[in-house]
Amino acid sequence: MFYYLKGKLANTTAQTAVVECGGVGFLLTVSTNTLSHLTKMGEEVKLYTYMSVREDAMELYGFFTESELDMFKQLINVSGVGPKAAISLLSAFSPERLASAIVTGDVKMISGAKGIGKKTAERIILELKERIALISSEEGTEVLDLSSAGNASSIQKDVIDGLMVLGISKADAVRVVKDCTGTTIEEVMREALRRYNSGK
Repeated sequence: MFYYLKGKLANTTAQTAVVECGGVGFLLTVSTNTLSHLTKMGEEVKLYTYMSVREDAMELYGFFTESELDMFKQLINVSGVGPKAAISLLSAFSPERLASAIVTGDVKMISGAKGIGKKTAERIILELKERIALISSEEGTEVLDLSSAGNASSIQKDVIDGLMVLGISKADAVRVVKDCTGTTIEEVMREALRRYNSGK
């Protein structure tokens, strides 16, 4: 229904933000990552949104970046993971760090988020990895020119998988990762997301 809201930041709490648009205050549930960017009352902000509609409630969720919104959508498609659990995960980890944990099967890290148990973490890894495998088989195998020393090949492949978790096509993931210069998964993921968002 809404893709994003742009207006003045009217109020924040530990888990919510109110954005005033055209005289109407929209209450959004947000992660602590998003909340950390909302520091000045009255400033103009832009939050990407997701509306959750249930029989007994209708809630609006807000995200500072599209990558956070995309990860949220991926998470709530996992069986047993609802919006609150997804927000808990995105409060504990950045989208790129969470994507890295998923593709590397880091159950311990994922289950460290509030309200996320080992079984839920395992299910998140299993279901999102299966989705990545499906995308890979449909789009075919891409050949990468990975000339950096050490474990660059492994890092770039992990980042490509992480970008695909965020909903980015394999072709685009390969394109933006190819020339990244970072030496860790987190560095390459951040650089790749900057390249993708800028269209480079």
